[in-house]
Amino acid sequence: MPPRKVECTLKTVAIVGSHYLTNKQAPWDDLKIPIWVFNAGAIMDWCKRADAVFEIHPAGEYTNPMADKSEYWQEFLQKQQVAPVYMQNDDPRIPMCKKYPLEGVINKYLKNFVRENGEEEVINKYFTSTPCYAIAMALYLGYDVIKLYGIEMETNSEYVYQRDGVGLWVGIALGLGKKVVLTKNTSMFSAPLYGYDDDHTNITREDFEENAAAIQRAFDAAERKLEYAKGQLDGIINAVEGMKRDGKDPKEISKMGNEYLQKTKEYEQALADWSNLNGQLTLCRFFLAKMDKMMIANGQAQEVKALRSEKIRAVGLVA
Repeated sequence: MPPRKVECTLKTVAIVGSHYLTNKQAPWDDLKIPIWVFNAGAIMDWCKRADAVFEIHPAGEYTNPMADKSEYWQEFLQKQQVAPVYMQNDDPRIPMCKKYPLEGVINKYLKNFVRENGEEEVINKYFTSTPCYAIAMALYLGYDVIKLYGIEMETNSEYVYQRDGVGLWVGIALGLGKKVVLTKNTSMFSAPLYGYDDDHTNITREDFEENAAAIQRAFDAAERKLEYAKGQLDGIINAVEGMKRDGKDPKEISKMGNEYLQKTKEYEQALADWSNLNGQLTLCRFFLAKMDKMMIANGQAQEVKALRSEKIRAVGLVA
C-alpha cells in the first residue's frame, strides 16, 4: 500500500513485522502513531500504510529478481516519495533514501557494551536483525513508547540468534525508561517465571517418558519433512542453474522467483521446526539423566535400569 503522511503528536511509534499472528493488530487507523515496516513488507497486502521503511540489506539483495522483489524495487523504492527508507548507504536511485545513522546509534547506546580483544576493549556492535535497527532508531529519535507487532522470530531458522538482538534492544529501551508494548498473544518474551512457575516436583517419570516419546515421534516426522523440503529447494536451484547454462532469457529465469521464494520459506520453516524439536530432545536427555541421578541417590538404581531398557531406549533418547 502507498505510504501516507502522519500528523504525529504522541511520542509513540509502532514497529511492524511480517508475522501474520500479530501484525494485523497494529494501529493502522490511528494516524497519530507512525508505522515502520521492514523491506518488502511495505508492498504486502497486510501493510495498510508505511511511514518509514527499513531496508538495511546491501543493494544486491533488494534488486534481486530471484527474491521476487521486482515490484518492491521498481515500483516502491524508486518511485514513492513520502516514507523515508533507512539504508546502509545513500542510493541515488531511491528518492527517499536516508542513510541509517549507525555510528551515531552505536556511540550513543553501545559505547559501554564492550568485548575484550587482547589488551583492548572494542564496542560490541550487536544488531542481529532489522527490528534491532528499528528499535534503536526509535530511541535515537526520542520516542517514549515503542509498540511491537508481527515480530515473532519463530518462522525462520535464522531467528534463533536474531531473538537475542531484539532482547538486547528492548532491554536498552526499558533501561532508558521507555515503554515497550507487546501484543497479547505474541510469543516474544513469553516464558514461565523461572524458579516460580517451573516446579516439576509433581511430574512422574512416567509422565516425562510419555512426553519424551511424543517429542521423538514429532522429531522423526520433522526430519523427514526437512529432507523433502531440501530436495524441493535443491530442485529449483538446479533448474535455475540449468537455465543459466543453457543461456535462457533472464526474464524467463526470473519467473521462477515466486517458486524459489516459496520453496525457500518451506525449507526454512522445516529447518526451524526440526531445530526446535532437536532442542527439546536435548533437554529431554538432560532431565532424564538428572532424574536418573536423583532416583539412584534415593536407592532406586534397579528401577532406573529397568526404565532405561524397557521404555526410554525404545524411543532413542538413551544410547
